[in-house]
Amino acid sequence: MEFQQSSQATETSVAENLNLRHYWHILLERRWLVITTFISVVILSVLYLYRAVPIYQAKTVLQINKESTSIMDVGSQVVFNSNDQEYLQTQYKNLLSRSLIESVITDLELKQDEVFKGAENIVNAVRDCITISPIRLSRLVEVSVEHPSPLQAAAIANKLMQNFLTRNLDKKKQRAFESYKWLQNEVNQLADDVRATRLSVFQFREDNQMPSLEESQNTLSQALFLASDGFQKASDEAAQAVKVVETVDNLIAEAEADSRTLDLSVLPYIQNSPIIQQLRVSLAAAEAELASLEVKYLEKWPAVIVAKEQIRKLTDEIQQQAGQELKILREQARFANERADRARVTYDEAQVATPDSVIWVVDGSYAMTPHMSDILEALENWDSEITLQVLVASDQSPFIAPDHTYKICSPQEALSYLSLLEPSGGQDNLAALTQAWALAREQGARHVWWYHGPQPVMLGDPSSLQQQMERSRGSIQLISKGIFPVPNRILENLDSSFTRVLPHYGNLQETWQQWLDEVTGKAEIWRFHRRTLPSSEMENTHLPQVSQHIERLWAKQEVLHLIAQREQKKAIALASEHQLVTPVTGAVVLETQEQYDEMGLTPVPFDAVPSIPEPSTWALWCVGFILMLWGRHCSQRARKLG
Repeated sequence: MEFQQSSQATETSVAENLNLRHYWHILLERRWLVITTFISVVILSVLYLYRAVPIYQAKTVLQINKESTSIMDVGSQVVFNSNDQEYLQTQYKNLLSRSLIESVITDLELKQDEVFKGAENIVNAVRDCITISPIRLSRLVEVSVEHPSPLQAAAIANKLMQNFLTRNLDKKKQRAFESYKWLQNEVNQLADDVRATRLSVFQFREDNQMPSLEESQNTLSQALFLASDGFQKASDEAAQAVKVVETVDNLIAEAEADSRTLDLSVLPYIQNSPIIQQLRVSLAAAEAELASLEVKYLEKWPAVIVAKEQIRKLTDEIQQQAGQELKILREQARFANERADRARVTYDEAQVATPDSVIWVVDGSYAMTPHMSDILEALENWDSEITLQVLVASDQSPFIAPDHTYKICSPQEALSYLSLLEPSGGQDNLAALTQAWALAREQGARHVWWYHGPQPVMLGDPSSLQQQMERSRGSIQLISKGIFPVPNRILENLDSSFTRVLPHYGNLQETWQQWLDEVTGKAEIWRFHRRTLPSSEMENTHLPQVSQHIERLWAKQEVLHLIAQREQKKAIALASEHQLVTPVTGAVVLETQEQYDEMGLTPVPFDAVPSIPEPSTWALWCVGFILMLWGRHCSQRARKLG
C-alpha cells in the first residue's frame, strides 16, 4: 500500500510540470502573435484618447439657511419651512425643475450650443449634464455641471444658481407685498374704528356735559392731585432735613458727653460744603509747605512762623465756616417744616373747597336685608349738591348691564330698583368696587362710598383694585361703612392709606349726613399731623422713650405707606434700618460664620434685632421658685393629713 501511494504522488507532480512546460512552449511558439496583439491594443488606445473630446466639470455650492420669522423680512434668499428634510428635498428638486432649466437655456442660448444642438429634448439633455449632491450633515448642496467647454460649464452652473436665487427672492417679495397690503387694510380699519370711538366719546361728553374724560384734563382732580403731591414732597423733604439735623446733634452730644473737642468740619452734610472743601485744599497745601520748611530750617525761622500762622488761620476759618453751615442746616430744617405745614393746609383746603361727586356701592347680600329700609330712606332724602351714582353689587338682572358689568344708576333709578330687590346669598363686592374705582377716575370723583355687610372671604383677586388705588396717588378715597364690626377680608388686602372706615354715628342717614358735612367743610374735623422732630427740639418735652418693638411696628406701617407712594428707595432704607422683612426687603439666615464669610455677608448681632417683648429671665426664675415652694408646701400638708 505504501508503494502504491508514493508512485501516485510522483505521477501527479510530473503531470503538473508537463502542463506548465506545455503552456510555456505554446507561448514561445506563438510569441509574435502575442506581441503583435499587445502593441495593437496600445496603439488603438492611444489613438482613441487622442481623438476623444475632453469633458470639464464646474462646481458651485449653495447654502440654504433658515428663513427669518418676520413675514416682512426679505433679507433671506431662500424660503425656509419648519420641516427641514422636506424643505431641503423640495429645493433640490426645484434646482432641476423644467422652468428653471428652460430659463438657463434661454439666457445662455444653449440651443445654439454644439453639444445640445442635435438633442431631441434639450431640457433633458441639459438636466443630464447637471448633478445635485447634498453635503452630508450640513445645509450645503453642491451643483456640478459637465461640458466640453470649461467656460460654458461654469456659465451654466452660475446662471442656474443666479436664476434659482432670483426666483426665491421674487417669491418672498411678492409675499411681503401681499402682507403689506393686508396690514394696510388692517390699519385703515383700525383708524376708522378709532374715529368712530372718538365720535362716541365726544357725543358722550356732550350728553353728560363733561369737559373731558381724561384724568389729566380734569381740573378738579388735578388740583387735588397737585395739592396731595406737593404735600407729600414737602413732608419728605422736611423729614430728610430733620434727620440730617438730628444726626449732627447726636454727634455733638456724644462729643460733649466724652469731654472732647468736636471738629465740625468732618460732620456729615457739612464736610461736603464747597467752601470747606476749598479751605481744606488750602490747608493741605500750607501743611505741605510747612513740612518742607521744617526740613531745612528751625522752628523760629521767619518763614516757618508765617507758615504756622497761616495754618492756624485756615483751621479757625474752617471751624467758623462749619458753624455757619450748621446754622444753615438748622434753618433749612425749620423752613422745610414750615413749608410742609403750609402744604398740608393747602391740601386740606383743596379737599374742603373742591366740589365732589360720589360713587356709592351697595352690598346686595342677604345680610343687608334688615338695612334696606335705611338705604331707601337715604336715597329718598338725597338732596345734596354732590353728584351721586349708585352701583348695587347683586347678580339680579336689574343691576347687571348688557356687557355683564354692574349697572350705573342715578339715585332715582337705584331707589326704584332697590325697592324691588330681595337680597340673597353672598355677593362679589370686590368686582363692584373695582368698577366703581375706575368710574371715579374717569369722572374725577374723589370718594367711593361702600355700604356693606360682612366680608368673611375673598371672592376674587384684589390686585387690580390695588393697582388702580396706587395709580390714583391719593386723589380717591374708599369710605367703608359696615353694618357689623366683623373682619373685612377685602379691606385687609388693600392699602390703608387709600381707605377710611367710618365710625357709627347712628343710622345710615345720620352717618351719611355727618360724612357729607365733613366733606363740604360744614363740620369740624380733627386731623392728626405727624412729623419728625430733631432731638434738639425734644430735649424739654420729657416724653417717654418707646420700646423697640413699638418703633418697629411704626416702621413696618411707614414702609407699607412708602411702597404705596412708590418711594421704593426710602422704603428699603427704612426697612433695612429697623431689620424688617417687607415686600421690598428680605433676610438671609445661615448656620455658621464660615457660610457668612463665603457669601460676603455680615450677620446681624442678636441684640440688634428686638424680639416680641417676653418675661425676662429673672421673672421666669421667680415664677419657677414660687411654684416649687407651693408644691413643697402642698406635699408637706398632704403628709400631715395622711
